[in-house]
Amino acid sequence: MAQTWKVTVKSPWRKFAKGLTVQVVGTGTNKPTSAQIFEAFEQQLGIKKENGANPSFDIVKA
Repeated sequence: MAQTWKVTVKSPWRKFAKGLTVQVVGTGTNKPTSAQIFEAFEQQLGIKKENGANPSFDIVKA
């Protein structure tokens, strides 16, 4: 069963401003992986992941 997650940036990092939000649809009940999250940011907002540290996210069921 598909599960939708709301992913919000908690701490800003480079192009990822605090409060940016995307939706990630997964096939299971586990929270989305960082790869799925960054893919969603690229597809929905056009923001590509850069090398280095990652922003922290708040992940909740939508």
